[in-house]
Amino acid sequence: MSGWDPDLYLRFEAYRTRAAADLLSRVELEEPRFVVDLGCGPGNSTALLAKRWPSAAITGVDNSAAMLGRARAAYPGINWIQADLAGWRPPDRQDFIFANASLQWVPDHRPLLQGFCNSLRTGGVLAFQVPSIHHQPAAEVYHRLADTPPWRAFRVPDERLTVETPSFYHDVLASWCRHVEIWETVYHHLLENHEQMVLWYRSTGLRPFLENLPDEAARSAFIGELVNRYRARFPALADGQVLFPFHRLFVLATR
Repeated sequence: MSGWDPDLYLRFEAYRTRAAADLLSRVELEEPRFVVDLGCGPGNSTALLAKRWPSAAITGVDNSAAMLGRARAAYPGINWIQADLAGWRPPDRQDFIFANASLQWVPDHRPLLQGFCNSLRTGGVLAFQVPSIHHQPAAEVYHRLADTPPWRAFRVPDERLTVETPSFYHDVLASWCRHVEIWETVYHHLLENHEQMVLWYRSTGLRPFLENLPDEAARSAFIGELVNRYRARFPALADGQVLFPFHRLFVLATR
């Protein structure tokens, strides 16, 4: 088990793309010339940008070769760059910088956001959304399980995501931008069963921990216990399906 899995990530493409579409719907730019998608993954969010602004020069940036391979195959008309968001900055000033559920993988958001704000032209927009990890009941369940023996021995330093408070983002961005807007949304995704809740996290937040377990037997044991805990925490609906609550924080800043 190693690295990002585009197929697993795209199992929930409609739900993952919905948040990107919701964020993009709040952006009022008419004809941006230069657009960047940070942490573009397999290109599902970048495709929304290309559809809205077909004449813009659009660049997708991601550190995963597997994700970019899928993006290049699906959307050949877009410029794709493999780079780490912590150190990468666009060579030219941008009209729009977009990040759909990617900045949480990068530590130290103050210099990160200041750097991207400095990459905007006057009137340019930075828009991003991240999971609200401080209000994420399903994630709390797997973190509690991972903190019990024997699992706690396999926790890894980069496993925890970085998401700050709304007031932090406002204060950092207000020093660079003339308008900052922040809101939160709770999505109640309808999934077939509790196993799908685990699949959701296997492609994202749970991935580093699972990769650090010694073998498939250990992974199966952990996942089995996690499914049991999800059944107890999130009772099934009358038809057997499950409502999976997922909190997201949205930020929109105009320079």
